[in-house]
Amino acid sequence: MADVSIRNVCKYYYSGGKLINAVKNFNLDVADGEIVAILGPSGCGKSSLMRMITGLEQITRGDILIGGKKINDLDSSERNVSLAFESYALYQHYTVRENISFCLKLKKLPKNIINDKINWVSNLLNINDILDKKPGGLSGGQQQLTSLARVLVRNPSVTLLDEPISHLDSRTRFDLTMKLKEIHEKTNLTMIYVTHNQEEAMALSEKIVVMSMGELQQIGGRVEIMENSINMFVAGFIGEPSINFISCKLEESEKNGTLQAISKDSSFRIDVPVSFIDKIKKNNLREIIVGIRPIDLHYKKIKDDIEKINGEVLYHEFLGEIGNIKIQLGENTNLVAIIEPSYKIKKGQKIEMYYNPHSINFFNPKTEYNLKKD
Repeated sequence: MADVSIRNVCKYYYSGGKLINAVKNFNLDVADGEIVAILGPSGCGKSSLMRMITGLEQITRGDILIGGKKINDLDSSERNVSLAFESYALYQHYTVRENISFCLKLKKLPKNIINDKINWVSNLLNINDILDKKPGGLSGGQQQLTSLARVLVRNPSVTLLDEPISHLDSRTRFDLTMKLKEIHEKTNLTMIYVTHNQEEAMALSEKIVVMSMGELQQIGGRVEIMENSINMFVAGFIGEPSINFISCKLEESEKNGTLQAISKDSSFRIDVPVSFIDKIKKNNLREIIVGIRPIDLHYKKIKDDIEKINGEVLYHEFLGEIGNIKIQLGENTNLVAIIEPSYKIKKGQKIEMYYNPHSINFFNPKTEYNLKKD
């Protein structure tokens, strides 16, 4: 295993006569034995970054170091980096055992060493019962485990997983996510996991890296990313249902020296915390965007809920273990909240929702940055 350092890495290429900035000045440190999740929408540059680490694509600018050694000019075969794709890429005419051993035979390892490695990885992934089957007779989850076994059996310095389970059904994704976490805990491999699925990222890693349009947006833990999103993109991309954004005008309140954020239709208003006022004045803001996560709205008042909103239920979406409701506050202001499914509610019903003002985020509409970070 080894640590990974990515320093100001860029990837540019031409497509249709246009310059495409696939990755822009990307910086990231992954410690030896750490698992890091890189999260972002399709086309944000995640896969390009993985391919540059493996050597399948050249780096336009910047450096990548593995174990302190610069690898920019090393052939992919010299990097000891393994990559599992979304596609299984299995040899259909080979058995699972033969697929796993293929790369070991290319290295001309002794037969007893190959057998020991196959036994180790098959026990680790619990695939002993499918070793003599061919891929065509396996489920999607079993094929993905075979692909993963082929990666792990090489004993790589760094293991890269590029959307490895995104095409599987939700139950199989959950099972394999837990299996990957178990594997990491047992092997202490250095792993970088790429996904567009926030649930996978949050489940697997304490360290989340959010990308958009080729650029790193934020690095942080699960709580930091959720509660202190650096900008509106991260705030909107993380969380299900998505955060509520309310465009508000700023007005001086009756309380001396304080400001209120008031929705354009005046159906929502909140006092802006004193700690933000200097930043608002510094940026000469007359408007602000308020961000409230659906999970922070409660139909029962709890400990620190000192504010409430009133509205009318537009719809109730039953999702089994939770429910979502959409609430109309005013003509142009709606909010989504999460409720317990047992809570009986109907369309058109009047409702009060409580919240803790300290859970609210305020965004600069000019830069889209969170004022906590701006």
